[in-house]
Amino acid sequence: MTFSSGGNKFVCNMCTFPNDVPQEYFAPTDPSGVRVDRQQRPELTQGTVEFLVPKEYWAKPPVGLRWLFLIDVSAEAVNKGFLDGFCEGIMSALYAADAVDEGDEQNGLPQKRLPPGSKVGIVTYDKEIHYYNLSHRLDQAQMMVMPEIEDPFVPLSEGLFVDPEESKAIITSLLTQLPNMFADIKNPEPALLSTLNSALSALSDTGGKIICSLSALPTWGPGRLVLRDKGEVHNTEGERKLFTTEHQSWKQTATKMVQSGVGVDFFMAAPSGGYLDIATIGLCAHVLIICTVG
Repeated sequence: MTFSSGGNKFVCNMCTFPNDVPQEYFAPTDPSGVRVDRQQRPELTQGTVEFLVPKEYWAKPPVGLRWLFLIDVSAEAVNKGFLDGFCEGIMSALYAADAVDEGDEQNGLPQKRLPPGSKVGIVTYDKEIHYYNLSHRLDQAQMMVMPEIEDPFVPLSEGLFVDPEESKAIITSLLTQLPNMFADIKNPEPALLSTLNSALSALSDTGGKIICSLSALPTWGPGRLVLRDKGEVHNTEGERKLFTTEHQSWKQTATKMVQSGVGVDFFMAAPSGGYLDIATIGLCAHVLIICTVG
């Protein structure tokens, strides 16, 4: 968004409509049109902002945040290098040592990338869903394959969510090996909705955040989607249908996520920059991040 009229108006970045700034949120703008309090308001500079809320807002007692990474290992993800990039991105997000905690700056100790008490889990998916036991007591991660996608469940009772520092060796080893593990399998159709429902089951008691990659239209399993954009409806009334939800089951999953305090960030790479039904898939996303890869 941009601010205008000395900070009295803000212009929507989607519909371009100028709105009045509430008096309690007003701040003047500098000669370049930037609010003078921009650096003091993280919601104006950060893609995702989390606020601590008082007990009156609690739906359930808070626990350390659970992060569940859902990694697309289908053929398109492997062939286009999206799987490699996503795994590298997770390792960088968890363990990049470029930040130093101010309190430990003199000692040069790296700052932890996640808040205290946070735990992470990893799930891969194509036509099947693969859960991983990441317990630090193991020599390497253990995979459990769940082919039941019509009625998905969580096959692990322990080892799914782990302390990222305790299990660092297990997590980095798994993420390094994943591209080679699926290099010769290459199932072409991902079962996304089943994977999201299974992940929701894993997070329903605690809430948490799902970070999901997707590199192809999810055409397998419940909620399977079809290619609606065949290039024949552009600039016609029929184009509006591309912005509607194709399956009600996606809406149901989105509603359950909100009730359970589960958010989703998507990293999407449409095949060759083509059609990917974001109008349907995006229902499950509190924040939608789109990375187009040609």
